[in-house]
Amino acid sequence: MSQITAPFDAIASAANALAGVMAQLDKDQTAVTTAQQAVTDATATLTSAQGTLTTDQQAGQTAADTLVTAIAAAGFGINAPSPSNPTPPAPTPPAPSPSAQAGT
Repeated sequence: MSQITAPFDAIASAANALAGVMAQLDKDQTAVTTAQQAVTDATATLTSAQGTLTTDQQAGQTAADTLVTAIAAAGFGINAPSPSNPTPPAPTPPAPSPSAQAGT
């Protein structure tokens, strides 16, 4: 009798193992789908934030331009920074004090 049931036991064991793997695959697919939706949502949020940033930058530039115009209209001069950042000249050392010169 054990000779007849042995092949069926192996088949049942393999079928149970396959069922376990299939259940895990279902869980993995659900996790992948959830992650894909999170990426889609994050991409939409990022796109929206980038649009808001661009709009706010434009508003800031407009406000700065308006301020400069108002200052100039009030008669004040504006020293705009140069577009490049040149290296300032090296400072000159202080002249020696008269007491240091007297000792020579």
